[in-house]
Parts: sequence; structure tokens; C-alpha cells
Amino acid sequence: MKRKTIIAVFISTILFGGIASAQETHPDHIWSLDLNNKNVTIGLYGGLTGSYFELSGNDAGLLSYQLGFAVNQKFGFGLAGSGLAYDQPLNNVVSDGTYHVNSGWTGGYIERIFTLAPRLKTSLMWQSGRGVYFYRYDHEYRADKLWYEEIIDGDNYFVNKPTIKAHFRIAGNWWIGAEAAYTLASPVKVINTDEKLMSGLSYGISLSYGIF
Repeated sequence: MKRKTIIAVFISTILFGGIASAQETHPDHIWSLDLNNKNVTIGLYGGLTGSYFELSGNDAGLLSYQLGFAVNQKFGFGLAGSGLAYDQPLNNVVSDGTYHVNSGWTGGYIERIFTLAPRLKTSLMWQSGRGVYFYRYDHEYRADKLWYEEIIDGDNYFVNKPTIKAHFRIAGNWWIGAEAAYTLASPVKVINTDEKLMSGLSYGISLSYGIF
């Protein structure tokens, strides 16, 4: 998906959330506890995000997830991860076939949530994790190779990903979101590859179910 399309969807999402009615009420937590004479509420959140990303100057995508809890409708924490979607056959590092890039990371997140209206929330999120990047031969070139020969080269890397996000309630506890993030990845050291290729800006749209 091109960057202009992402931006257009981002703007449309904001407009949709802005004109939605704010009259409905919904549960904002699933558990309530009294700790040290203070009431603590705990909510639940899970979502998927599809993002536009540039890999070495070429269009690529990211499919990400978040799954966790929200405390007092203000703080979130849980599991997070992301996978690269780059369906481009390559052959610049081998002479006996083509291969694809495979990459993904998994870890966790912390989040500060701001409630602006019953249907509108924003958040600042910090995601962090460990990932892997590798080149793997395409199927038609694997038949005569042992399993460990299918991988041409690879490396592990670490990710920190600050993210700003807007959540718009569309129905019940379902939310649509628009986000911008910057991935800060450690160097990826594989042959004939820019070490910083997994770092960069991304724009995404999310769909989530959240009681928070």
C-alpha cells in the first residue's frame, strides 16, 4: 500500500471518529480491586495493526499485534510483536535461485492512555523486543538442500518502537485506530544489506477489541 493511501485512510478515520455520537456508555473495566484504600480497575485490550513501511527504499508492510491489560484507563502493558510483509523475490546475493526476506520480532509494551471523549482515546506506547532477519530460498530451489541450507544468511536484532496512536470506538468494545511509529532497530548484519534497514517510520491502521 502506498504512503498516500495510508495517509488518506488515516484522515478518514479521524473524521469518522470525530462525527461519531458520544452518547453511548460502555463498560471501561472487567475487574475492580481495592488496594491500600484505592480503587484499581483493570481492563482488557487486544488488537492487530497493518502498517506501511519502507524496506531499503521499497514498499513493504508490517503486521503487528498487541495483547494486554489497562489499569485505571490510563496505563497499559502486555505483549507485542510484528512481522514483515515483503513479497519480493530477490537474487542479488546468490547465483542459484531466488529468495525472500523473512523478519519478525516479539516482546512487550507499555502505554499511557488519554481519554478525550467516550469514543476517542489517544495513547503513547513504547514497544520493545527481540527479532530475527534472514534470507530463505524460495520453494522451487529447496528440493536438493538440507533444512539448514535453505537459509542463506541471517541475524538477530533488538527493537525499540515509540508509537503514537488514536483509538476511535466504532461499535460496542470494538475500536479502529490510526498510528504513527518509528522503529529503532539494532544493526542487522547480513551479506549485502544495509544494517539499518529495519529502522524507520511506519503508518498504520488497527482494529482492536478493548474494555478500557
